[in-house]
Amino acid sequence: MRNFYIVLLFTIGLVISGCSSQDKTSKNDAQGITEGSKVVMDYVLAINGKIVDSSKKSGALHYIHGGGTLIKGLESKLDGMKIGEERNIIVPARQAYGDFNKEAVKAVPRDVLPDDFKFEVGQVVQLNSKSGEKIPVRVVKIEDNQIIFDFNHPLAGQDLQYRVKIVDIQ
Repeated sequence: MRNFYIVLLFTIGLVISGCSSQDKTSKNDAQGITEGSKVVMDYVLAINGKIVDSSKKSGALHYIHGGGTLIKGLESKLDGMKIGEERNIIVPARQAYGDFNKEAVKAVPRDVLPDDFKFEVGQVVQLNSKSGEKIPVRVVKIEDNQIIFDFNHPLAGQDLQYRVKIVDIQ
């Protein structure tokens, strides 16, 4: 019954305003993506030419433009794009997840880590911060009394290569 009222109100709104949903789509398409737009896009993400993520695997990406969900280096290059438009976008590391920070590679004494856990070089594990937040880190080196972890984001220092297609804008 609720859906009936929503459809009825929507229909009345269209009649009163004298517009149709086709006009609305044309308006959004004409102005393209702006602050506050609800955007649906397909994408492929590659690093050094190797595909590492794609909306074919995870489904189209839905986001609100300017809402802070996307990395700024990508979001700023989507401004003004229209429905159906495709673009290759390169986001430099500084505008993505930052440059690799050597100071974020730190040694952690073994005695503060779980005794029964077997660490392997290259493995990504979750450590708890002092505030209880889980932090993903990569094991870089294993020594007798300590483990060397990389606290950088896994994509730090990497230029990101996107292929995007705008599917919908509202």
